[in-house]
Amino acid sequence: MTIPFKWDNEAQTILYIDRTQKFTWDEFDRSVDETYAMITSVTHTVDMVIRIDSTTPIPANPMPHMKRMFQTKPNNLRFIIAIGAERTAYNFQTVMIEMMMRVFSSVAKQMRFASSLEDARALIARQPAPSAPVIAEAAQQT
Repeated sequence: MTIPFKWDNEAQTILYIDRTQKFTWDEFDRSVDETYAMITSVTHTVDMVIRIDSTTPIPANPMPHMKRMFQTKPNNLRFIIAIGAERTAYNFQTVMIEMMMRVFSSVAKQMRFASSLEDARALIARQPAPSAPVIAEAAQQT
């Protein structure tokens, strides 16, 4: 089974990932590579919304895969918004996110939590627009 993902809007500023089904680490790593390729294919910032189901089991040994995901994130990725991993809920996936936020300070700055896709969209809409797209600047310098 693959981990479904798609652009959430025509402007391709929000990438939606549905991680509510059981998955393997190979599928997870492949989805990270594919979603990051989508994000870097555009010259503006992108917000990533990930739906997580706290009842979906996570395969054993998650740390190397989570570490890789956070260490290789694209420069034009602005926010990572988790749906279903509310900070008030105590479940394994929320604990993993909290731990990664402690290990990677950049993740803590980018991480947000929402209770639904609609709330995630509203959260994004309330944020000030980025001052300059990171990828577009890099492309102009070359």
